[in-house]
Amino acid sequence: ETSNDVDVEGNEIFGLGGTGIYARNVDNLDITKKNIIRNLGGSGIYATRAKNINIDDNDIFALGKNGIHITSFDNATINNNDINNTGEYGVI
Repeated sequence: ETSNDVDVEGNEIFGLGGTGIYARNVDNLDITKKNIIRNLGGSGIYATRAKNINIDDNDIFALGKNGIHITSFDNATINNNDINNTGEYGVI
């Protein structure tokens, strides 16, 4: 099943063993406006099988894996994110 028009804004996510924000099968996904994602064992943001992704203006740091990881997607825009101190890649 697919979700439509998902907005994730202004959250602080920290101290988890896995991923901060995980989205799957989403059309029109916006992860914007100063989400603070830090101190995680996994990736900060992981999106798969998504369309029209906008990831903008987030602080993502101190992670065990990737800052932003997207797979199997159509049309992604990633802008103005502050990503540092990741265990693997900033954006993959």
